[in-house]
Amino acid sequence: MTVDAHQHFWTLSNPFTVWPTQDLASIHRDYGPDDLAPELARTGVDGTILIQAAPSVEESLYLLDIANRCDFVLGVVGWVDFTADDSIAQLDRLAASPWFKGVRPMLQDIDEPDWILCDRFAPLFDALLARGLRFDALIRPRQLPVIAELARRYPALPIIVDHGGKPSIADGEFTTWAEGIRVLARMPLVSCKLSGLWSEAGSDISEPRIRPYVRHLFHCFGAKRLIWGSDWPVVQLAGSYQAWFSQCQAMLADLGPEDQAAVFGGNAMRFYGAADHAPANVGSLLLLHPKDNVLICTYGAKAGELVEIDGTGCPLMQDIGLGHKVARIALAAGDKVYRYGVPIGTMTAPAQPGEHVHNHNLVSDYLPAHGRGAARAEEKRS
Repeated sequence: MTVDAHQHFWTLSNPFTVWPTQDLASIHRDYGPDDLAPELARTGVDGTILIQAAPSVEESLYLLDIANRCDFVLGVVGWVDFTADDSIAQLDRLAASPWFKGVRPMLQDIDEPDWILCDRFAPLFDALLARGLRFDALIRPRQLPVIAELARRYPALPIIVDHGGKPSIADGEFTTWAEGIRVLARMPLVSCKLSGLWSEAGSDISEPRIRPYVRHLFHCFGAKRLIWGSDWPVVQLAGSYQAWFSQCQAMLADLGPEDQAAVFGGNAMRFYGAADHAPANVGSLLLLHPKDNVLICTYGAKAGELVEIDGTGCPLMQDIGLGHKVARIALAAGDKVYRYGVPIGTMTAPAQPGEHVHNHNLVSDYLPAHGRGAARAEEKRS
């Protein structure tokens, strides 16, 4: 399933619509599902994540209403006023909708770089964690270290950096941005959107100009944490939806089919929990014991296929053979793997829900060491 992880809708007559302004004439009009649907059909995109564009709870409610009526919207990222005394009540008002996936304070517009680290916001971050929500970081490169610190303070909070952290490609900015991305990517629950780069590139949106930034993002975040998005309709300020999609595919053409499926869909579905609303058949896996952190595949399943994990649809990251194990939860290197309620081995590499757990990332605690995972584990012990 192909997913666009970043798109907008707006109606200019709504009182909360403060952007786009009239100087952006080519996109200063209403945009809704009927405008985006033909673009999705042309590119073969199956679903989208709808992102707020105004600092307004009312706009977020407006977007949630659209999601409730639109077949292809899989989730909404909204806005709450972090400074308000009732910020948690605002969050709960939005979270009453099953389409609500997280929040996006518009940090790029705030002069104080480390504003989001204010201690008085801690209760709201605790509320995000308690409700299983996510945090979209709309930032400039100077704020990359701030988001790294935020990730250190809240290591269980899924964070995604919008638009690759918005490097000023037109000005040739690379080194400082690249280092900030490299450091931030060390945080395991931080992902990054491959979106919005054309908006930072000025008049030259050619593949040679954009490629170094895309390749650096991929090098840092890898195929499991890089997530494609269009930033439609903003992308139309520079080019077409289909052209951006095609350019990204070309720049990542050397990836295998599993990695391409992850970047262009599977990662978005997993990060946003969007599989709950995906228009696809959902297969089931076998849970042998309530304590188990892996499930058993009862058939030959294909990468990208939706399976049910604890009542939620989740895309498989690889082809999974009959009888093989699938991660039920996020597993870290060193975690014990439980089957039939007892530990059977130790992870040698991390695995996300829906990912294959086998001897490439698992070493048995009882059988003689074998396979690449066992070899790596033995090297670490020696």
